[in-house]
Amino acid sequence: MIRVLVVDDSPTIRAHLRRVIESDPEFVVQAEAADGEAAVVESERLRPDVITMDLLMPAAGVRAIRRIMSADPRPIVIVSSLADEGTDPTLFEGLAAGALTAVRRPPALSDPDFSARRQELLDTLRSVAGLALIKRQPRRRSGSPTMQSAAVKLELVGVGASTGGPSAVKELLSGLPGDFVPSMLLVQHISPGFAASLADWLSKGSPVPVELARDGMTLPWPGVLVGPDGAHLTIVDGRVRLDPGPARNGHMPSVDCLFESMAAWRPSACAGVLLTGMGEDGAAGLGRLRDRGGNTMVQDAESSVVFGMPGSALKLGAASLSLPPHRLARALVAMVTGGPGDRR
Repeated sequence: MIRVLVVDDSPTIRAHLRRVIESDPEFVVQAEAADGEAAVVESERLRPDVITMDLLMPAAGVRAIRRIMSADPRPIVIVSSLADEGTDPTLFEGLAAGALTAVRRPPALSDPDFSARRQELLDTLRSVAGLALIKRQPRRRSGSPTMQSAAVKLELVGVGASTGGPSAVKELLSGLPGDFVPSMLLVQHISPGFAASLADWLSKGSPVPVELARDGMTLPWPGVLVGPDGAHLTIVDGRVRLDPGPARNGHMPSVDCLFESMAAWRPSACAGVLLTGMGEDGAAGLGRLRDRGGNTMVQDAESSVVFGMPGSALKLGAASLSLPPHRLARALVAMVTGGPGDRR
């Protein structure tokens, strides 16, 4: 039985979500919370398998997510009107605070989309329930020795991320200088309809430009191109190609498709970075990139929300470095400049 804590300030919406969730006998709603403070208390008291979290409520949802993830982490799924819109930056602040994903709230039973949206919610809750998560702590300075790296002709950096990825990607980008020369491609597993808003959110505060990828764009381009919905993001003959599928590892875009295209193009001029996420997408592709002479690295277990994807890559021997995102950024800079890659 999967135990769920439902958090929303509207009694009507809480009742609706309870009916939807408990329509599947695999789930039981342990309790409801009407604001962020109650959510923190109930999470600590009940230790549910998964939490559905609204964001627009008293004692705001983002703050509640941050407190839960720093004390006794629970899998949190944002189920909010903001997830329906997919454009409000608060949604991505919730993901950055530690929520695993966001899904659209199921509409009324009479709505023609009810069945599909109900199944989307239940499948998402089922996929994250009971995951072992890492406490979200403030970033600490590291006493690790400084790494030195010889300068290479690095033209392209591919980044793959899933659960917990938006925060990790933002941290990675914040560690790059504004004049970072290599172009970047990003595949982030995220609910349909959110890719453009993710690009916009990442661009705020990023030292390098971030935009949605378009088919046919030619290397080099400044900054980061984010893979859109419904197509695999790849590089072919120095051009962006949006491949319409089919899905790979249950994902489209798939990180494996990105890394494999880099390995087939010019691997010695590429670096692959695999960040936090469930499953194994990206691990095999990172291994292929490394086997063909590419630079490969993953996020470490301590800083990952879920160590599935980077952990799978390490088991395959696909990565030469395992570091938190801000130190991965310094390693990338060192590959280009030949200078120190890790001063802290």
